[in-house]
Amino acid sequence: MKNLASLATVALANSICARLHIQPHDNYGSLPHGSVCLANDSLFSQATLQVEQTTYGIGYADPNRNKLVDLLNSLAPTRSGPRNARITVYDETEPFETVDYKTVKRAELGDFREVKQRTSTRVTRAVLNRGLTCVLDTDQLIDKPNWRQMHTEWLIDLLSRASILEVLALYAAIAATDTYTWNANANPDLDLKNLNVSVLAPATGFKANRAVFGEEATLKRQIAYEPQNNAGAYAAAPIMTDEGIAARIGVDRVRTNVERYNTAGVKNTFLGSKVLLFTSQDQESPEDASNIVRHTANTGAGGAYAVYVEERLKKTLITVENYELFATQHTSGVALITIN
Repeated sequence: MKNLASLATVALANSICARLHIQPHDNYGSLPHGSVCLANDSLFSQATLQVEQTTYGIGYADPNRNKLVDLLNSLAPTRSGPRNARITVYDETEPFETVDYKTVKRAELGDFREVKQRTSTRVTRAVLNRGLTCVLDTDQLIDKPNWRQMHTEWLIDLLSRASILEVLALYAAIAATDTYTWNANANPDLDLKNLNVSVLAPATGFKANRAVFGEEATLKRQIAYEPQNNAGAYAAAPIMTDEGIAARIGVDRVRTNVERYNTAGVKNTFLGSKVLLFTSQDQESPEDASNIVRHTANTGAGGAYAVYVEERLKKTLITVENYELFATQHTSGVALITIN
């Protein structure tokens, strides 16, 4: 089992245990077994922070679910910090400004030409508390020894999928959009490379360095190349790994989205037949070029997630919470392409 601490950039201290002291308030009498609702303070009336269970939640990464948190971090790199995030916004044009070359030459006894200082603004935004609670019928748990692990996994998955949908909505709001047809007459890799060089780089000052393909888009790329009888297609068709596609389209990293979510009974990938081009930096820097970042904060239990279990007469409530804020830092240099 791969440790989520490396993915969420937070480690959980095994020795931490706390009890929340909040006035009881039971409004779950009518909820059926297995119901999910938004977590709120009233749920913590007699809930005990489960150290063992929280540790399990932090370390959980079921490979059969294809690492939802890894996809989330690919789309929006994590920045860990306090619950009030300080966000610096720079003028995106200033790094690329120029001056007349004649004006940088100092005349005898003269001074150098002066230029204005760089500009930036700083804002403080609250890292939002998020969570879900599952209400379980205690009688139905007697013969289910792994109920805590199962529901911890499920709640973390639900929170992760909600985060992925949120960050994709933010990208859709700022992205340049277009539709490409990838058939036996197309050159998909060249389409994306040309888009990056000719459209995104002039707007941002540098090319997008990441791409996420929906699994259907990756399939359409392969279908386009395989029937073609030319040197370019011969070279492109065998390239099916993320690393190989990244080299061909001129980005640092490609990730194929194979993770799915249920919508109207259909388990779709998040990007489907779309390709997202954007910029992302794994490490924080004074001028972070990442389009969107994910700010996280410690839950107070020592890690990115905390798990609470409340035992009532005939019900058991299990809650998972975390702190998360998506910040759009740069609105240029993003493209969302639909593939026909």
